[in-house]
Amino acid sequence: MHLLEPFYKQYTTVVSTPSAAISLESAVFLWNLCEERQPKVLADTGSGFSSFIIRLWSKNKDVVVYSFDDNDFWIQKSIDFSRENDVNTDNFLIWDSNTELKNIDILFHDLGNMTTRAETLSKVFNMTNKEGLIVLDDLHKSEYDIKARTFFKKCGYEIKKIPETIDSYGRFLGIVDMSKKM
Repeated sequence: MHLLEPFYKQYTTVVSTPSAAISLESAVFLWNLCEERQPKVLADTGSGFSSFIIRLWSKNKDVVVYSFDDNDFWIQKSIDFSRENDVNTDNFLIWDSNTELKNIDILFHDLGNMTTRAETLSKVFNMTNKEGLIVLDDLHKSEYDIKARTFFKKCGYEIKKIPETIDSYGRFLGIVDMSKKM
């Protein structure tokens, strides 16, 4: 059992459902990515279990964490769950057209619905540093996958599918490594 599994069970029982929250497979991948890369600035868009994961990972480390959402309800749910599990609740922020942040090392993008997510790819791209990683959730949704791949291809990058994140719903992550231009 991975150390995240009890938290995932708690989250998907008390806060959200397994079909709405990021999968345990994706959460473990995100955790391992942080372990491997040791980022100094982490962010997620679309607060939720991903917010908790990056905050739990960064606990007792010199790391700045940001969580953005366009929904006050989910920000509060994420703050409450993080607080109940004794992790940092700083920098939960509302995402809007004025959202500005730069130099993020790892950004997990899961904001709003698929239209919102596709429309915010440019901003997410600009927020991530040139050695950073952008992790895209829900690439099993073909319309979003096509829009994301088209956007990143125009920017000179490709999305790498992460097969180990495929869950029982068929969802999976993709990753863009900003240090590897095509």
